[in-house]
Amino acid sequence: MTKIDLIVDVSFVASLHERGKPETGIGRVITQVLSRLVSNQALDVSLVGCFGGDSEPIETSRKTQRWASQSLEHSARFCPVRPRPMGRRSWLYSWQGKLRERLNNASPGKKSPVQRIVQSIEYRILGLINRLTSFELDRLDSSNQSVYLATYWPPPQWLPQSLPRVIILYDVYPIMFPEVCDPVLTSMMKILFRSLNAKRDSVVCISEFTKDEFCKLTKFPQKRVFVAPLAADPQFVPTDDAQRIEAARKRYGIDSFPFLLVVANPQPRKNIKVAIEAFYKIAGDALHNDLRLVIAGNANAGWGDDDLPSQIATRPEFADRVCRIGPVSEADLPIIYSAALAFLFPSTYEGFGLPVLEAMQCGTPVICSNTTSLPEVVGDAAILFDPQSPAELVEAIRTLINDVATGQRLSVAGRARTREFTWNRTAAQVVKAIELAADVE
Repeated sequence: MTKIDLIVDVSFVASLHERGKPETGIGRVITQVLSRLVSNQALDVSLVGCFGGDSEPIETSRKTQRWASQSLEHSARFCPVRPRPMGRRSWLYSWQGKLRERLNNASPGKKSPVQRIVQSIEYRILGLINRLTSFELDRLDSSNQSVYLATYWPPPQWLPQSLPRVIILYDVYPIMFPEVCDPVLTSMMKILFRSLNAKRDSVVCISEFTKDEFCKLTKFPQKRVFVAPLAADPQFVPTDDAQRIEAARKRYGIDSFPFLLVVANPQPRKNIKVAIEAFYKIAGDALHNDLRLVIAGNANAGWGDDDLPSQIATRPEFADRVCRIGPVSEADLPIIYSAALAFLFPSTYEGFGLPVLEAMQCGTPVICSNTTSLPEVVGDAAILFDPQSPAELVEAIRTLINDVATGQRLSVAGRARTREFTWNRTAAQVVKAIELAADVE
């Protein structure tokens, strides 16, 4: 059987590690799917570090190669990016290298107005040179059918037009709500959509909801769009070890009282303010005067929710019962899930909603929004509510904490539900999209 040469961009995951950031949900998706693609006997996998809109493709390739050689356990080859021969314009590469080195070595700190103007001009010149130069991948000389897999960022514009692409799409939020989204993400998604060819490419979406939204926006043929639901990692299991739970509580400053848990990097769509508002309505109940609200998430990785501290301060009599613990390590997250009385997920927009699956797999009862992809993820194993209605969330929380049987039922149902989601199933759908793209003439 002839193998398919699969070229996989892993620059997104590499960039997280380069900047010392924890692997995000998307990062986990990429590494889990990649390990299964590498072990697939029908695929010959090469890794690359390149994407559309990158101003420094050579540097990105080098950083990605360094990460791959140090961090990946499997032995997939790395395919470096190299400058394409340009004949008389080859002197541009020399200028490009010297200018990039000058900018990289520029001393930090305050600069005079003239220095800032000069540096701005140099960056503009570098951008112009980058657009004039061109690149290629060493791997694109195989006699087998090649397919390029974009795991997050859009494919580079300089790829051969004949090369089929498979795109993994997590949501279309940057297009739907550009006013509350990072402009870079919106721009990148526009580049991604413009790069698609309905006769050549295929797309993988992580939920039926995301597939529907994408097809409505782009008119891309549904038969070339595959749905690959995600899965929670095996490490997310119930923890009843009292010593481990106590140690984790101490590490994150969580006292011994029962708590509701929110896990989200703060941004408008995560709707953390509704969880706080609902908690304050319950905090005054005589039966729940020891209840806490724990909010986990990396504030530096979010945006647009700078008013959370002021919202917490609106009820000073309860504010000390709201605990923002920052990012939680991968090792500790299952313990924190397991220790929680319930997991709240009031998000207004999700492409999938991996945290609810992680919480359910830990046996934690889940209360989540009834919007976007979340109902198809949780099924009947969670309490659903309108994320625009704090009153509905209050009712859901009271139902759960006042009725032990409800919590037990949701715990059992949640764990059963998660068994329907596996990374093997996710990867199998990605392989189907790859095989379809490889058959394009």
